[in-house]
Amino acid sequence: MEGFEKKSTGQNTNNQAKPRIQAGNIHFCVRGNCRKIIFLEDEDKIEFLRRCKRACALYDTQIEAFVIMDNHVHLQLITTQVTNFATWLLRGYSFWYNRKYSLSDKLFRTPFMSYCKFSDEWRLSSIFYILANPVKAGMCDSIKDYKWSSYHLMYMNRGLTKNHINIETSFIYKNFKNPEDFDTALNDYIISQNILDIKSEKDINNDKETSTTNDRETSTPHYIDSIYSKGDKLNFNTRNRVPTYEVIRVLNKLLGIKTLHTLNLEEQKKLIITLKEQTGASFMQLSKIFDENYEYIRRIFK
Repeated sequence: MEGFEKKSTGQNTNNQAKPRIQAGNIHFCVRGNCRKIIFLEDEDKIEFLRRCKRACALYDTQIEAFVIMDNHVHLQLITTQVTNFATWLLRGYSFWYNRKYSLSDKLFRTPFMSYCKFSDEWRLSSIFYILANPVKAGMCDSIKDYKWSSYHLMYMNRGLTKNHINIETSFIYKNFKNPEDFDTALNDYIISQNILDIKSEKDINNDKETSTTNDRETSTPHYIDSIYSKGDKLNFNTRNRVPTYEVIRVLNKLLGIKTLHTLNLEEQKKLIITLKEQTGASFMQLSKIFDENYEYIRRIFK
């Protein structure tokens, strides 16, 4: 998170925890415990947004930007009590999630992260960073293609999320007269951060692993023909591996009426093998989706 202020918790010289900054323009981030995939279905994302909306009303908070990724969430907040907001949101959502999937494990990594933005410049950069996250992660080529962010609500107020969360847009409207100016500034930010050219060492290793373990791997995964109708075909390019959220879409089709967490060991192994055959998913992706050890996933294919 280059250019961000230090997190608002830490240690002082007396070895006492510094109090978290509670009020201001705050970038909030929370990840799945052990970086595991949390949001398996659209319903999971929608429920999180609904609870964000309720938490805002309860704890004097507004949301300027958000993005929901596969295993973490970013929010740009205007708040006076970030801890109360986060505690109510994360506890309630964890309870709902564990009840839905018949789980009892810790869902989110703690403590959550929060960074106070002390200037308008850093505040705007934070909003851009949030919206650009899916592009940086290789999940899409354009911010416009990703439906689980606040981008579509800032000027157009449309998309899947419009009825489930409110976005405070006055700061954006003050800085940009129209959506075209906003898009230009956002694209300039992406270029300045070299986001389109970013590919981590882990991504490169995952790509190598996939190409050596799946002889049928091509730039366009073959499951497209077997899972989707002709009108539903997806567009993949050679720059990115299959996005995790698309692997999850296929997973849900394969599961049918079953849920991931009710499978026995043999059913799970068969599903992992089938999912890799049909999507070309990497071992790392499968380990995160199934919340299993990376080496365990590798051993299945030996």
